Amino acid sequence: MSTFGKKETVESGKTYLGVIEDNKDPDKLCRCRVRVFDVHDGKDKDNSYLIPTNNLPWALPWKDLNGNVNNIPDLGKVVVVVFENGNPQNPEYIHSKHYNTNLEQKLNSLSDKDYLSMKSLIFDHKTQIYVNESEGLKIDHKFNNINITKGGIDLNLKDNFGHVNIGTAKAEQSAILGDNFTDWFDTFLNLMLTNRAFIGNFAAPIVPSPALMKHIQLYKAIKEPKILSKHVKIVDNNYVEKQDRIADATIGDNWKSTIEDNKITKKEKIDYESESGSSETTFSDAELQNAESPVGVIPEATKVIKVPHQDVKIIHRILRTKGYQLYTGVNQMNIVAVRNQCLSPREEYTDSFVDKLHVMYKDEQGEWNIIKYPISTVPGTEFTLTESILKKYTTPLALMRARIMGMDEYINQRITTKKFYQLINGINGSDNAITILVPSQYIDSFEIGSNGGSAVLQARTGATFLLWRDKSFDRPEFIPEDMPKPLRLERKVMLTKGFPGGVNVGHWGLEGDQLFSNINDIDGFMRLCVKHQETYGNSFTYTIVTKQDWENAVVEQKANPDEPILDEEKKANEKENVTTDKPLTAPEFLNTETKILAFQAWSNRKKETKLKEDSKWTDADKESWDRNGDEFQTFVNPVEDDNIWFAMSLIEWDNKISTFLMEDGKTYAYQETFKNNTYRIKILTGNTFTMYSVDKENGTETQISNGKYSDGCRTLILESGKYQGMTFKDTSAVDNIIKLTN
Repeated sequence: MSTFGKKETVESGKTYLGVIEDNKDPDKLCRCRVRVFDVHDGKDKDNSYLIPTNNLPWALPWKDLNGNVNNIPDLGKVVVVVFENGNPQNPEYIHSKHYNTNLEQKLNSLSDKDYLSMKSLIFDHKTQIYVNESEGLKIDHKFNNINITKGGIDLNLKDNFGHVNIGTAKAEQSAILGDNFTDWFDTFLNLMLTNRAFIGNFAAPIVPSPALMKHIQLYKAIKEPKILSKHVKIVDNNYVEKQDRIADATIGDNWKSTIEDNKITKKEKIDYESESGSSETTFSDAELQNAESPVGVIPEATKVIKVPHQDVKIIHRILRTKGYQLYTGVNQMNIVAVRNQCLSPREEYTDSFVDKLHVMYKDEQGEWNIIKYPISTVPGTEFTLTESILKKYTTPLALMRARIMGMDEYINQRITTKKFYQLINGINGSDNAITILVPSQYIDSFEIGSNGGSAVLQARTGATFLLWRDKSFDRPEFIPEDMPKPLRLERKVMLTKGFPGGVNVGHWGLEGDQLFSNINDIDGFMRLCVKHQETYGNSFTYTIVTKQDWENAVVEQKANPDEPILDEEKKANEKENVTTDKPLTAPEFLNTETKILAFQAWSNRKKETKLKEDSKWTDADKESWDRNGDEFQTFVNPVEDDNIWFAMSLIEWDNKISTFLMEDGKTYAYQETFKNNTYRIKILTGNTFTMYSVDKENGTETQISNGKYSDGCRTLILESGKYQGMTFKDTSAVDNIIKLTN
């Protein structure tokens, strides 16, 4: 046996396989000691290599044309080797036999389109530089990355514990978050424009000077076109999305030998994984003192208490205050939009994505996660009217008639949204209006669907929404005619994408849709929806709150920072036997949610409390009960069924009834006389009703139909007699009942 192994000579030009056993070249020429199979793998009788690692010849690398590339192979990598001029003392390694395990896993995960377009410069568990069709160009080091796509350039921190420094690594000035500042500043300036900003002598109001008013108006005029950038965005505090990717810390290749076990390939410990949580996470002093890290970088191992994102508490507080549903299951989505525009009459539409959509959920570790997207919850102000848009909202016949009337002058011209609706109504002879979804919580009202081939959330069949309809076409401001009492209608509302580019809202959202500013945001949002669907089914709740709701919660949270808001905090308090104020409880007489809701509806007729469909007992309800509880108990005393209470209350609440009877224990929801016929609708237990025709002379009743009711008689299902098999629905209980008498 030769000193080289099984062969005394090697063939010139032939390729061999070998394993890197030493890559620490003392001359730093990127040489490696390679144990070449069938050349250096000879063993003695003790099963030890005849040539130990430190006696293997140094193998030189093949270099690129300009000698610019340096890439030292890891220990355990299987490489292809040739021997210069057939000299066994002059090995050269020319390339790796296998891809890095991270690159192998990445390639296996790609679609056919991305696989064919995939080009990578380096791809391991630390650093990944690559490009493909859907991801664009990505330069990633330890999860911090730069991503260049067709739509823009993203600079992504790995989590909320990193920083971006501009100008110098020691940059110390904080960037101002423009939208957050201007939202506050706008409110401040609006106050300055009134006579309530300052108080003069003897409490007299001070009127702003013309110069001040002019300067404020100048600010408002240049705010969107000049002050706030449409091209450069900065992440809000603690809204850095934790970066995840393939990170298999295998050093070398996972090769197996028929001769011996692979003892060279190892796993490296990863100490730079991205972390969930807020940057307010606290650390132990002892661990900080012993940490060996660059200045300003806190090692991952020192984390001791994770603090949830500040906005998690704000959203919890808003939902609790308004009595809305909060979902706490793993990956169960709380979808909460904050509207910053069109909150009161005479506010102008912004035409920008100035509203915020917060998605809040618990992850598998039980920690609250929150992601925020810029959206618009209202339509835009103006757009270029194209042929395709016009066809979408008109019939071919109506369009032809419009062209005869000179409609072509508006094609390819800028047009306001209100002018567009005015034109459409003139063409179709319809009564359309700008439709805006009212701030409320729409429970289980959405499902995953499709719009133009893209996944969206769309209204479920039968879901109803509170809507404002703005028909003031001669004014640019938001002036809905039904602001005091919004309409409840079934409508095909969607959470979908707006085009183009996410800069202006334009004509997108004319039907009340909620619009994302770009395709990447809605794609990320829909991935969360799919996770939710896997466990909780295809049913989603959407909540809209207002800027005032948010601001009030922020101020309250600041004033009461230690008040337990989250479930985790409440449980911790219970363990520590910390007592908190007991919530308000309804009187024993109102011992079900339906009964509470019935009283709230009845009380609303007296203009004392607001009807709350969640039936939460509030201070206002308590005060109304103290004044009117006895009267209400008399009102409902003859009735045993909770749902009858609800139906009676809503009918009274509608304030349209001709006669309301309670005689001999019978509850008549409605009675009316038409010429020679008198009809009575009688509410019965078990969510049923019966309609009678009454003889005028002797008062005897003849049953003519019966069925079931729900939603306080807003839905009537006829099971026999007149209108058998039909269903009546109306926003008014009384209007719905009247249909039966026609």
